[in-house]
Amino acid sequence: MRKFFPLILLIFLLPIGSVNAQLPDSLKACLDSALNHIKTVALHRNTVNWTDVEAQVAWRAGLAQSVMDLRPVFTYLLEQLDDSHGRFFVNNRPIAWYHGSPKPYQAHIDPKVWAVIQSGKYPFQYAMLPGQTGYLRIPGMPMGDVSQLAAPIRAAVCSLQTLGAKQWVIDLRYNGGGNMFPMLAGISPILGDGDIGGAIDNLDNRFASWAIKDGNVFYNDQQNTNLGNDCPIAAAPKVAVLTSRYTVSSGEVVAVAFKGRPDTRFFGEHTGGFTTVTSWVQLPAGVTMSISTSYYTDRTGVVYKEFVPVDEEVEFVPDDAPDKDATIRKALDWLRG
Repeated sequence: MRKFFPLILLIFLLPIGSVNAQLPDSLKACLDSALNHIKTVALHRNTVNWTDVEAQVAWRAGLAQSVMDLRPVFTYLLEQLDDSHGRFFVNNRPIAWYHGSPKPYQAHIDPKVWAVIQSGKYPFQYAMLPGQTGYLRIPGMPMGDVSQLAAPIRAAVCSLQTLGAKQWVIDLRYNGGGNMFPMLAGISPILGDGDIGGAIDNLDNRFASWAIKDGNVFYNDQQNTNLGNDCPIAAAPKVAVLTSRYTVSSGEVVAVAFKGRPDTRFFGEHTGGFTTVTSWVQLPAGVTMSISTSYYTDRTGVVYKEFVPVDEEVEFVPDDAPDKDATIRKALDWLRG
């Protein structure tokens, strides 16, 4: 016992930095890069005591020997940032996230319905509805070739125009997020050219701007799609936008793109409340980090810090056929007016 006690004491007297020094170089570089990026751009970076957080990161990393050993550290960072939209990924699979307590406006989200919508069960769909109305159901979309992903939506818009569509129902109720660019590009003839929104950080700095030019999507003046403008719509048509509590993230971007647009009305439920732009950065050790950096803002400058509201509330019932769907019926009544 006399020999063992000093050894225990010595271990506990080691400074935290010495424990962190035991990390493999790749893991230490991963944490350093993550912290540097977070401290520069994270939405809530100014609310964090970084001295305490960095000490906790070093302690929690402990003697980690693999990326998966760092999952508790990544979760801790998202918790300190109160970032329920952020994620850490390895090989495109999320390994760390933070949900926290649901916000009051998220209390009615059914995890089972959420899981089904996030699974991609509901595909893109289009149809002609009564009153020369084009209907587009736009679900969440994956990463990939933006123009290729947008092409079926754009083709549907052009086809419905050929069939006589003069007004539109844009159904975002099954949209669980993903890649915003093909969604916006596909429906750009309906949105029309010009500014359609952007993002502002906590200090009211303009973080991003989104625009449509000649049928293509521009993000901070950088062109993100390369589609022909084969079926432009000369006059801005009436548009009914449908949202639900399961419309989140990039689905909310598309909803915000219609806010402030003339002859546009929202039906259904307010969105799920993931209205933050996320910054994606590749870290060492094969980790990708996505963190919230700013809030969505529409073309008129309104900022959406909680959710995207509707003009007429109608409860969302998944799987309802269009002719029995109460929200679609409400939208058609308005479009006829």
